[in-house]
Amino acid sequence: MPRRTVGVTDYLFPSTDDEARMFREMDTELVIGQCKGEDDVIALCRNADAILNTYARMTPRVIESLEHCKVIVRFGIGYDNVDVAAATRCGVMDRRHVGDGFRRAIKNVDELEAMRIVAAICDACHTAISHFLVASMQEHQITAFAMEFLYNIPGIEDVEDIIVSSGPNSWPNWRHFSDRIIQPGDLVIIDMAAVTWNDYKSCMYRTYCGGKKPTVIDYLCGREDVDARRIAILGRRFGGYWSAKMSFVEPERLRAAVVWGGGVHYNFQPDWVRHSTNAESYLMDHEICRASAFGLRNLDELAAFFPSLSLKTQGLLDKPSCPTLVVNGKNDLQTPIEDLYLLLEHGGPKSARVFPGGHMGQTPETLPTIVRWLRKELDG
Repeated sequence: MPRRTVGVTDYLFPSTDDEARMFREMDTELVIGQCKGEDDVIALCRNADAILNTYARMTPRVIESLEHCKVIVRFGIGYDNVDVAAATRCGVMDRRHVGDGFRRAIKNVDELEAMRIVAAICDACHTAISHFLVASMQEHQITAFAMEFLYNIPGIEDVEDIIVSSGPNSWPNWRHFSDRIIQPGDLVIIDMAAVTWNDYKSCMYRTYCGGKKPTVIDYLCGREDVDARRIAILGRRFGGYWSAKMSFVEPERLRAAVVWGGGVHYNFQPDWVRHSTNAESYLMDHEICRASAFGLRNLDELAAFFPSLSLKTQGLLDKPSCPTLVVNGKNDLQTPIEDLYLLLEHGGPKSARVFPGGHMGQTPETLPTIVRWLRKELDG
């Protein structure tokens, strides 16, 4: 009989076979579920020694029912769905919480500068790629170019991978590179995985167009394996902003748009930029990541630039849009819930769903709700 038990409350992976095999080698049984509520979690994990968790909510009632649990570990980022106070009171360690708190506690000016530098190195490499990439190249040529660029920078210790996926390789994204020749108009996804500079890491990915064809929609409409009458867009986090914008820019050719946790106006106002920069649900230092993404140096520059991204300021909110679903968490600390209501108050009628919890409203029912809505719009 196994000496220990680990409960998996819920997961998004195709399989948990690897985890089960690993724990068997440690004489530990993996008990797996797809819990929908408190009672499910309690029934599955009451006697577990540890818990692996994705979206299932670890409420005070759940945590107080755990008889042997010593640690809760999240598969994902943040800990909005774990009641940290209850876990602390019951002697259960929230591993993600401890990691975030410790990492933030030891930051100093030099460490923040090191993080900014490694992000700037990735940004410089992407800029070099944008001048290098042309149609007729093979994917592996871009990987080789980026590797040479990065390893010629003093202090670069390791580059885990430069993933280049073009055309049909971009979806499903096979997370590698090949000898495929990039065609004019191809989408090219380039992901710099774990670039390490003096022991500080950054991952940065961007999407390119391999040629002069102007839009993603043009590209999709030209593919024989895509039904041009059933194209939808789904954007998460900052991608939700672009999904919202595309719903207004392409109201005729898009069948549906999902704005999942994306801001459209209030998110870009200086007061919110400063307020949200210390959101506990964000994995890394929000200020550095957001500023570096736009080639900016600090929070002041970001607060001055961000208002220009407002869809209200751009005059789009009252224009026609494709059918749109707006989704977020009621207590989101990264994107203000007011942006969801602003979309509903302007333009044509839209659908919306507000879930409990924080950023993006991550619950076991969030993704299924979105999928059902998309299926209805695309099949209708």
